[in-house]
Amino acid sequence: MKIKILTLLFVIGFGFLTSCNNDDDNSTQDKTISGTWNLKNVSGGLQGVNVNYSRGDVKWSFSQTNNTLIVENNVTTEPKVIYAGFDSGTYNYEIQQGANNQILFIDEIESGGIILNEFFILDQNIIMSGSGADGFVFKFER
Repeated sequence: MKIKILTLLFVIGFGFLTSCNNDDDNSTQDKTISGTWNLKNVSGGLQGVNVNYSRGDVKWSFSQTNNTLIVENNVTTEPKVIYAGFDSGTYNYEIQQGANNQILFIDEIESGGIILNEFFILDQNIIMSGSGADGFVFKFER
C-alpha cells in the first residue's frame, strides 16, 4: 500500500514540476540590434587581451531606419584606447546572413559575426567564409 501511495505522489509531483512555466522567460525581449549598446569587454587577439570598459566609455547606437551606426568613443587612455574599436563618428552598417551566422558589415567592411541576446557580441573570428583566428570579441550591453 505504501508503494502505491509513494508512486502516486511521485507521479503527481513529477506532473507539477514539468507543468511549471517560467514567467521570467526572455523570449519576448527585443532581440534587435537597434538602440544603444555600451562596450563592456574586448577579448582575444593574438596577444589574448581581456580589457573591461565602464558604461559610457564606448557607445554604439544602431538605427535600423537608415542603417546608421553612431559611435561615441570617450576612451583616451592606454591600453583601452587601442582596443576600443571605431573612432567617434557615423557609419553605415548592414547585416548579411552567413552560412550559420549573421555578419555585420560597417562601411562595407566585414566586421564579424553577431550574437544578440541580453548582450550584443561582435566576434571577429566569425566571418562569411567560415571562421577566422586571432580576431577580437567585443561584448556590449544595453
